[in-house]
Amino acid sequence: MLLVSRSLSTHDIVLTQSSGVANWSFVTTGILPFVVFLIAGTAELNRPPFDLVEAEQELVGGFHTEYSSIRFALFFLAEFMNTVTMGAIIVTLFFGGPAPLVDGWVIGPLGAFNGFLWFFFKLLFFLFTFVWFRASLPRVRYDQLMNLGWKVLIPLSLGWLLLLAGIRSAQAGVFGWTDEPYVDMLIFVVVGLTVISIGYALLRMAISSAREERLAEAGLTSAPTPLALAPTSQEDHH
Repeated sequence: MLLVSRSLSTHDIVLTQSSGVANWSFVTTGILPFVVFLIAGTAELNRPPFDLVEAEQELVGGFHTEYSSIRFALFFLAEFMNTVTMGAIIVTLFFGGPAPLVDGWVIGPLGAFNGFLWFFFKLLFFLFTFVWFRASLPRVRYDQLMNLGWKVLIPLSLGWLLLLAGIRSAQAGVFGWTDEPYVDMLIFVVVGLTVISIGYALLRMAISSAREERLAEAGLTSAPTPLALAPTSQEDHH
């Protein structure tokens, strides 16, 4: 979003998206940065399927046993306020903030509150999405979260950042390969996607090779599953 809007100001970021859906960062940056941000934001909020800090269905500790009544409710209210904040950030960065779906589209007779209403409805959609995630997705293990972050999301977002920077440079005529900037952009997209695919394949090969070496050092042919690590009987437990 910063690359497209060329500003660190949320006000300027919203202004670059103020002419309708076609100018929203969700569209101009491609869907991928939004997906990465949504997954990372959900993990940062410790909400399902990434609620690994406090699994209230399994753990007994902290405010689950030491507080009750309104104090207990305030803890959950504070956690959900973080969800509201993250939803507001997503709306501001990717979905135009208070900008309507179509430029000049006013909701009902409350024209003075048009921006507030649009922002509020977009925010409600993402609050519903977070609750939907909680009701639909099973919790992941901590190693699965680390693999997703370090081996998928970070390489993917860095590669997409370089690709988007190259596309913007081609549109500005920086490369000068041909007389048409859009032809330069098409060439760069093809070459960029090819390089990113090769780089990701090499990364996966390096990760797989390192994993096999660690297993060989431990005298194993495959990593044990969590179920295999659990004791199968009282005798095994002792």
